[in-house]
Amino acid sequence: MKEITSWQEDIRSGWARHPFWAYSRHHSSYERDLYVITSNSKGWTVCASIRELGNSSEYLITYFDRNTERLLQKRIQRHHIRNHRCLPESSDSQQSTNFSCPEMRMSFIRRDDTRNILVSAPELEFLDARFIITQPENLESLCTMTTWRDNRTAFFFDRKLNCMHTCGTLRLGDSTSNLSDGDEVFTSLNIIRGRLPHKASGRWLTCCFSYAGHIIGLDIVPGGESTIVLDNTLQRIGKVTESEKKGIFRSSDGRLDVRFNITPDQKNGTGQCFGYCTGKAVLDDGTEIAINVIPAYMEIKRD
Repeated sequence: MKEITSWQEDIRSGWARHPFWAYSRHHSSYERDLYVITSNSKGWTVCASIRELGNSSEYLITYFDRNTERLLQKRIQRHHIRNHRCLPESSDSQQSTNFSCPEMRMSFIRRDDTRNILVSAPELEFLDARFIITQPENLESLCTMTTWRDNRTAFFFDRKLNCMHTCGTLRLGDSTSNLSDGDEVFTSLNIIRGRLPHKASGRWLTCCFSYAGHIIGLDIVPGGESTIVLDNTLQRIGKVTESEKKGIFRSSDGRLDVRFNITPDQKNGTGQCFGYCTGKAVLDDGTEIAINVIPAYMEIKRD
């Protein structure tokens, strides 16, 4: 594994199935961990993220129910002393991350291949969630490194882990959902570290579902690296473009044709969008996977 502490001439843009790069904080200006936890059977998604940019930190909890189109969200921003950040110094660390204030509490705890996520926000109808996320030992993840020839101190490290089984409890108001290993609840995790030369923009669409005894996941990045996940193994597809009619994504090799149907009234100002995917994806062996109204999450980045 190549450790990145500052710019080195032998670091180049590329992608990998495993964390070929590991980032240790030195001159980073942007760091973010985002968990997207979705219950396909119950129709809800919980997002928990910590984002640190320069001397400020943003803590965000989002709950969205596709059945009722109810969106609950709490965002808090804090200023901190430089190099006194909440996220771990290393992108591959097993150190715990904790934040607490009267309005919310967040804890990201990693022990080997198990992650414990605790989020609570009294103002969000007393939302209290405790998730246990299991990362399979053989899970391949989409790791990308972007560099710029005209700015050799800039880089963008991005790792996406999809299709992680999740159990635990979710309390909202007077109702409690107990999630077992047999429930179709999956987590996507996005880890970002970098020093950007300019404001970044882009889209990321992700979903996961069971199909004919297999676990299928999609990570779609228009203009970047996009993959299909089949039973913990990545299958790379051609470059994806979004059609002029927003929400339709197609790959250059014809292996992906997906429409993202966004649920209305999501003007939350965070770039988080919730909805469903329909369409098809084609595996390496030519098998066509029908995507029929699968809960999905899309992020519009404008950092």
